[in-house]
Amino acid sequence: LDASGAPSLPFAPSSLPPGLSWDSLSQYGAKVTLQPGELLTSQGNLNREVLVVPPSGAELSVTTDYGSPDGPLTLATMRHGGVFGAEGVLLGLPSVSSAVLS
Repeated sequence: LDASGAPSLPFAPSSLPPGLSWDSLSQYGAKVTLQPGELLTSQGNLNREVLVVPPSGAELSVTTDYGSPDGPLTLATMRHGGVFGAEGVLLGLPSVSSAVLS
């Protein structure tokens, strides 16, 4: 939490760095087929996966329960190449957001 009591979100979904391709990553992970509305990760859970949206154009909605009295606040909509979840893998931190296949 920051000085005002609001959550501090130091990590945000981002794109693959230049020079790192989907093909080079796919050899280290597993491909998962999801249905629209299916939850990939829940805010507060400790995850051991880095999630990458494939170049085929799947769309994820990344939301948080912080910051909006009217329900989840959309932080990002990721399409091809979006990456999130690194904070759990690298730092052992719980997920700062939830992600659902749109």
